[in-house]
Amino acid sequence: MSESWFHKWRHGDVSVRRARRRALVETVRWLFHLHRGLYGSPRITAELRTRGWSVSKNTVATLMAELGLAAPRRRRRRGLTQCRLT
Repeated sequence: MSESWFHKWRHGDVSVRRARRRALVETVRWLFHLHRGLYGSPRITAELRTRGWSVSKNTVATLMAELGLAAPRRRRRRGLTQCRLT
């Protein structure tokens, strides 16, 4: 292990990218629970953008998958009658 890596580990990495990612994770988790787990990545991305975040849908989808957050799938409506053409 290099000495520089040891000091980085010891004092904590305070990189801007990691700090932003941590803040994004907490915000995504908060928004998901705020909307009772019904919002998926497209809607959470839209929420984040209205709150001033510059983030893509794929980034939010990846984060949500890593956190295990998934909105319930919508069920398609199925017709009960069948029309037969003879």
